[in-house]
Amino acid sequence: MTEGTPQPPRGLLVAAGWLAAAVAAAGITLAAVSSIGSGIFADSTQTLDRSEIAAALASSPPATDEVESPSGSPGIGASASPSAPSATDDSAPTAPQVFSSSGGSVTARCAGGDAQVVSWTPAQGYQVGGENQQGHAVEVEFESGDHEVKVRISCAGGLPTAEIGGRLILRA
Repeated sequence: MTEGTPQPPRGLLVAAGWLAAAVAAAGITLAAVSSIGSGIFADSTQTLDRSEIAAALASSPPATDEVESPSGSPGIGASASPSAPSATDDSAPTAPQVFSSSGGSVTARCAGGDAQVVSWTPAQGYQVGGENQQGHAVEVEFESGDHEVKVRISCAGGLPTAEIGGRLILRA
């Protein structure tokens, strides 16, 4: 037998090689995903202010049962109304307004003195229990397992306004 430099165990060398390869592969993968992601998503988002949103909504055609993003939640028992008038002629449709509650959001407008629902979106855990036209007003009902939230839209001065109320449902 010859005496020379001691050799490390072969298993340790194999493990070190696999570890180095895994670290290199992870680094290359992260770099590739990062460069692809920035190329795909770099300029695709645009922030709009309130006036740009209102202009976009006013120029878009009316849709029904379309998903809208809730803009806030006044909560049960609150009432909401738009912040700025958009039309004075009662016969011409007004710009849609979004009214949010804990049960979901309703987008509505006024036309000819009547409230019209453009779209509604239930909040997570809720579903739409019904939509009723009552004279010049419209009511959308959101229901969950034990809650019911009603959003009643009417027109005042040609502008949509909302009354939001809710109740706890006791089931036997």
